[in-house]
Amino acid sequence: MSHGYIGKILFIDLSTGSIREEVLEEKMCRDFIGGYGFGARILYSRQKAGVDPLGPENTLGLITGPLTGTLVPTGTRYTRSPNRP
Repeated sequence: MSHGYIGKILFIDLSTGSIREEVLEEKMCRDFIGGYGFGARILYSRQKAGVDPLGPENTLGLITGPLTGTLVPTGTRYTRSPNRP
């Protein structure tokens, strides 16, 4: 596994309360670096088109990157997207 990653992704369904753990593949770590990359990839591959933004089928993601918990400037902060309207 690449340094900075724990090797797991946790998915929680807020509608049912179910929790599912998936293995984080090394290829994904190398292809999509950090929280923004992971979030974009997960949404692109799993989100259905045309889903109601406030509906139960929509995805809410809280994703951290490999610098979280380090002393790198802004590496420990969770910030909103600069593209937010």
